[in-house]
Amino acid sequence: MGGDLSRRNCHNGSTEMLSKILHTLSESNPGSQTQSVLFHYEIRDRDGKSTKGEIRARNLKEALRKLEKRSVTIVSLEKSTQTSTVKTGRLKTDDLLFIFRELSVMMECGVPIRRALTVMMDQEKEGRIKDLLTFIRLSVEKGESLSDSMSKLSDTFSRFHISLIKAGEAGGFTDKSLAYLASVLEKESSLNKKVRASLNYPLAIFITGIVMSAGAFCMIYPYVKVIVRDLDISLPVYSRAMMALIDWLESPYISIPLLIGAVYMTVKLKSILNCTVHGRMWKEKMSLSIPGLKDIVKKSIMTRILFVMEALLASGVNLINSLELAADCCENLIVEHTLKSVVSRIKEGESMAQGLESYPSLFPRTVVSMISVGEESGDLPEMFRKTASLYTMELNATLESFVKLVEPVAIVTIGTIVSLLILSFFIPIYTALSNI
Repeated sequence: MGGDLSRRNCHNGSTEMLSKILHTLSESNPGSQTQSVLFHYEIRDRDGKSTKGEIRARNLKEALRKLEKRSVTIVSLEKSTQTSTVKTGRLKTDDLLFIFRELSVMMECGVPIRRALTVMMDQEKEGRIKDLLTFIRLSVEKGESLSDSMSKLSDTFSRFHISLIKAGEAGGFTDKSLAYLASVLEKESSLNKKVRASLNYPLAIFITGIVMSAGAFCMIYPYVKVIVRDLDISLPVYSRAMMALIDWLESPYISIPLLIGAVYMTVKLKSILNCTVHGRMWKEKMSLSIPGLKDIVKKSIMTRILFVMEALLASGVNLINSLELAADCCENLIVEHTLKSVVSRIKEGESMAQGLESYPSLFPRTVVSMISVGEESGDLPEMFRKTASLYTMELNATLESFVKLVEPVAIVTIGTIVSLLILSFFIPIYTALSNI
């Protein structure tokens, strides 16, 4: 009796909810809503457990139809006041690594992709990652694959990410593809951090030198100027030139326009070097030519290409598509154009080793020889893995050597700056005072 009454109340509540929704539908024009809209819902299953969530549909009627397919009681369903569009853009490598690693672990444990996305979304606080996961989950709920859902967010997920996942979906090993992606991103992140750490030391020395010089000019120079004037000290040529330059820069009519011009030129130069093809080509050509730096740049690019090729080939992507994706991932226009030339030569019938052999300045003989062996043995993914491990060790050794080389250079630089300051100001003053 009590159970019948409970079911009757539940049925009445559901009927009232449906009546409210249908009334809303009758007041609106469903045909005018062509874009996907986000709805918040609360449902109750057969055991009486209440669940809240979000669903994306073109209109309220479609959202109602999707929820009815779950055989649940709809408690509430209303349109979200938030925008239905998801913010796209590049994520941090650590955030992408988290997404791919978590998905791969849960799928390896047998968790369905939709459930895995829901769990990850519930763990996240409000923000871009939660919005992305919500968008992907709703796309998957509509029957789209994971790769197709991510392909709609091309600013966030690259062609490399999508192709690797799509290959895993086609072969039935999506979890392994996601694990490969996480592994590649982890190695790239570690590599980038090591490169940045090795370059931080010379940058810190350079900034220290500028700060010391500025501090000396602003705090010491005014007192030196007074002493020189009062004692009528005869200064050498380089000291007079230095003081004349400082006096010239002290004028606001000169220093302010120079500062504005320097800021403008810095922003303009950065825009040209990063946003134009010719600017990027020149910057990347210089990075491949500067002694000391070129070895780090070449080996870091080579390591990334080898990691990407090993992951793609191991996931079942063919050689030509793998090379094209590796070209897009290398983030260097010169190397990218070179790899695309190699792809054209492979299409004409050459082997990959023969194509790379024509560019010895970018691809060392060691890499070409190991790829040739891999082609002959039919195990290119394993050969790429071994070569990538070899180059990772070489890159680490190169970074350590670079840091050891920079240390004495930095010391000499600071010593030179201090020496110039002493020669310009303190020696003439010391000489004059000793003659009094």
